[in-house]
Amino acid sequence: MYYKLLTCINNISKGRNIVTKATVKKAAPRLIRQINRASILEIIKNEGPISRAEIARRTKFSKVTVSSIMRNLLEEHLVREELTRTSLRGVNPILYSLNRKDNFTGAISIDSTHTTIAIVNIESKIIAQDTFPTLTNNSEKFINHCIDRLEGLK
Repeated sequence: MYYKLLTCINNISKGRNIVTKATVKKAAPRLIRQINRASILEIIKNEGPISRAEIARRTKFSKVTVSSIMRNLLEEHLVREELTRTSLRGVNPILYSLNRKDNFTGAISIDSTHTTIAIVNIESKIIAQDTFPTLTNNSEKFINHCIDRLEGLK
């Protein structure tokens, strides 16, 4: 199934419009879920804090789809719940925002003369970075050196 999807993507990227129903049918559920998840994360990033109902309205996804994806995002600690008191009547909505405190990524950019390492948050903002000369004599030692320096940025 994964191979067929890659073949389909490769054909499209080469200018061939060869998409069979079988390929789409097998790849579609997983791919659609990933696209839906990315759409929800983007809305939370740009418009959060935001309720599930508002996410469903903006994406036109069903409430069941939004709830399922939100449950997974909460379990992965990518988003967090915020309780609010916005309405005078009825149930106060639970709002969701990105979990900026716990989600970081390490990045390494290796050039022929220098290497840059960085820590970025969930919004792709650089939290810390360092640049140093690229060592070319021992690649394994150099990679370990990069990892050590990256861990030192925490």
